[in-house]
Amino acid sequence: MVLSKADLLNELKLQSEEVQLSSGTVIVHEITGSEYIDAYNSELSKDEKGEFDGTRFVALLATRCLKDEDGNRMFSDDEADLLRNGSKSSYLKIVKAVKRLNEPGGDDSPN
Repeated sequence: MVLSKADLLNELKLQSEEVQLSSGTVIVHEITGSEYIDAYNSELSKDEKGEFDGTRFVALLATRCLKDEDGNRMFSDDEADLLRNGSKSSYLKIVKAVKRLNEPGGDDSPN
């Protein structure tokens, strides 16, 4: 079936999901295509040699996807390491949701 413009715009609506952590839930939001590309090209997604680093990229995506109840970002880009260096089990739950919502292949992606 070929989508109409209205159907396509409906498909392009950003999604979100709640992630259950040990002491409560957080809301992970899908980001726009331009936000995704911006994160991919960001210096914060590169290692010390200036090469793309998938683990840094995913942490940066997480900072951009975690929002409070009012839709405001919980973390700035510069705080990505706070997430990466915290509880592994909580971080992985967040990362799986980030990947499901934002990456082709969802949480089957290699990063």
